[in-house]
Amino acid sequence: MVLSRSSVTAAVKRLRSGPFCWCLMAAAFLGFSAPPRPVFAVTSSDAGVASNSAEPALHSAAPSVRAAAPAVIPAQEKLDAALVAAIRDGRLPAAINLIHRGANVNDADRNGSTPLMQAAASGNLDMVKLLLDDGAAVNVKDTDGFTALMVAAYSGHQQTVQMLLDHGADVNAADKKGHTALMGAAYSGQDAIIQLLLDHKANLKAADQDGFSALMVAAGSGSAASVRLLLDRGADVNRKTTSGFTSLMEAAGAGSEQVVQFLLDRGAEVNARTSHGTDALMVAAYSGNQPIVDQLLNHGANVKQYDDVGHTALIGAAYSGSVEIAKRLLDHGAELEAHTTSGLTPLLQAAYSGKVGVARVLLDRGANYEVRTEKGITPLMEAAGAGNRDVVMLLLQNGADVNVRDLNGRSALGWAEKRDHPDVADLLTEAGAKVYTEVKNVQ
Repeated sequence: MVLSRSSVTAAVKRLRSGPFCWCLMAAAFLGFSAPPRPVFAVTSSDAGVASNSAEPALHSAAPSVRAAAPAVIPAQEKLDAALVAAIRDGRLPAAINLIHRGANVNDADRNGSTPLMQAAASGNLDMVKLLLDDGAAVNVKDTDGFTALMVAAYSGHQQTVQMLLDHGADVNAADKKGHTALMGAAYSGQDAIIQLLLDHKANLKAADQDGFSALMVAAGSGSAASVRLLLDRGADVNRKTTSGFTSLMEAAGAGSEQVVQFLLDRGAEVNARTSHGTDALMVAAYSGNQPIVDQLLNHGANVKQYDDVGHTALIGAAYSGSVEIAKRLLDHGAELEAHTTSGLTPLLQAAYSGKVGVARVLLDRGANYEVRTEKGITPLMEAAGAGNRDVVMLLLQNGADVNVRDLNGRSALGWAEKRDHPDVADLLTEAGAKVYTEVKNVQ
């Protein structure tokens, strides 16, 4: 299969969405050289040769306005470009012919991508063999540090990986950010390639510059089979990245229940925290993944844990809007009025996010509807300023004071008017809000 630029571009976008950025691996494919440029013939007129007439050529009298003649492409450059095109299109006979005519099998484009890398990306085994037999350098790197083995591993071409290894490919070569072929295979869920690389002594403990190992990459990609394989081969289930993330947190963020269960069964620390205090339960709650929240709670997750600025899993549930997660956390003892350093509580978060279902659960459980942030903002002000009419109505029904003001003197009506929410302003006015008068120096 020949990879098109559109398919590679799609792969890059897909990769950038994950916690582990393998977009650079796909970028190796984007180094395809451009198709051969046209060869421009140089005519006698272009060369400035005078005609048989006694009069001089007209263009010789005004050289300043004459367009420069296109440069002639050297024969070697044409051969090398033609070889790249043949590899790209999968034309093996043409590639053989071009190599016999002197095309350079190790010619690199401006990104350092070689013909071998491009053949590895497409998985054309015959083309890879041709290039290797004709002296292609197997361990050369492009400008980002990728090798042909990394490209083949990420692309899922097992036979190509085997052939490259048989020709001396460095199984533990890393790019400039520390990514290896094993990490690429783990990201793509290529179990057979993972096994093959490990059998050739791939370093299971290798980590990139951010501390991500192959297991973390597989967990973050939701690849259950790859996670199981790596664990069976001895991967450290509780290893942390440089910022403290674990494979369990990665799996919780990816929403993979099966991977989460594998990790928990293998002894993953359910309450491990990052350097900023985040844990797997917070990740799952913010992601709105109820089944994973249940798995973590069943394994002893601490619902009262908070991060460095005071965020809790319950605030995460208010953010994601999951009513069931909020109920489960409260049933397990989550603190209803836990707040961040700025005073944000679960109800304030639900009001701002417009999550009326969660707000109703919190109010039914006794949440303080007049709670204030450090700036004096109430849930009613948050909801009014965000234009969340349903939450405003719910808070009014529960007795929220419509005329209370924040530390700068602005009421809920003032916030609705400032943020241009006339429907909310009308609702507040009907509920008895006094006409808002701008207060000097209000922010």
